[in-house]
Amino acid sequence: MDQKYKRVISLGNNCEVAGGIMLSGIRDASYVFDWMETSIEFIYLCFRHGFEAFKFTSAENYTAKEGRDSAFYDKSGTGCFYHEGKFSGLGKVLEAKRAKYQRRVQRFEEVCKEGDVLFVRKTNTDETSYLEKIVAILRKRYTKKFKILLLVEKKILREGLIGEHIVVQNISKFKQHYKGVKKILDKVDCPRT
Repeated sequence: MDQKYKRVISLGNNCEVAGGIMLSGIRDASYVFDWMETSIEFIYLCFRHGFEAFKFTSAENYTAKEGRDSAFYDKSGTGCFYHEGKFSGLGKVLEAKRAKYQRRVQRFEEVCKEGDVLFVRKTNTDETSYLEKIVAILRKRYTKKFKILLLVEKKILREGLIGEHIVVQNISKFKQHYKGVKKILDKVDCPRT
């Protein structure tokens, strides 16, 4: 990564990305996708529809993850909230969740407008078609000064640059992927905390 970045932000697909960012000492704040399990479709829909999943207007918009009261899905079933307490008590804490995630969304959008952001996403599937749509939204709504680092767990894509904004790196050689995320991000030119 030959560019200097002001911020490095997780785009999921799970907590390993935020954990790797934190271990690298370049995590400056909590952002919307940090501690979630997300499909690329969920990320795209969030950008497209103004982060609707994070508004916490009603507990009816969420469902418990089967077999786990400590995790719940948004109504589309493509974004799973972990580390947020018990689903059975969600109705009692909607206002607190809404306030917390609205701060994270606002922070995320402010940083996106500033530019010089490296977004990081980990995957085991080819997500380039959705990522290209996300790139178009980011360029139109926020900034042209960003990259998306796509960390692939399998050799499904060739490493290197896809278009102007997507960089692919393979992390399959690391047994623990969060350590692979950290090792790659240790090389990123970004302020350390």
